[in-house]
Amino acid sequence: MVIIPGAALANRRDLLSADIPSMGTMTARAAATVYAALLGHIDAAGLVSAERLAAMAAITYHGPDAVMGVESAWAFGYSPARPAGTYPGSTFGMPGGNGSAAFADIGSGTAVAVMRNRCSIGDFTAAARIDHLIIDAPGQEGTTDE
Repeated sequence: MVIIPGAALANRRDLLSADIPSMGTMTARAAATVYAALLGHIDAAGLVSAERLAAMAAITYHGPDAVMGVESAWAFGYSPARPAGTYPGSTFGMPGGNGSAAFADIGSGTAVAVMRNRCSIGDFTAAARIDHLIIDAPGQEGTTDE
């Protein structure tokens, strides 16, 4: 029997108030604010230098994931991939097991977070759709302003 957690489990008060490192409990606004602060957009807080930001997005490992056993790439503890499946070289963030994702794109200066209130393990459809909207926006990568 396979047990896949759903929103009912994830939304239990005891679970939300527990300190479980692998289960971040936050709003999309809070996660995006963290990434915006890393980019220097929050009260001009220069948390990290431009050089450190570049290092945070640079791929430092490519190979099998030791836990999941799948091919993966990692950049300074972050995933260098966007939910749309691209590796622009200026992105760092983290996908969540339930289809949530949060990331910063240094090149565009954009911080994004998508949090789901319904667990669907490995389904990044919503995050990928939102990422495509951002990529396709005028002035963003993948567009032309003609």
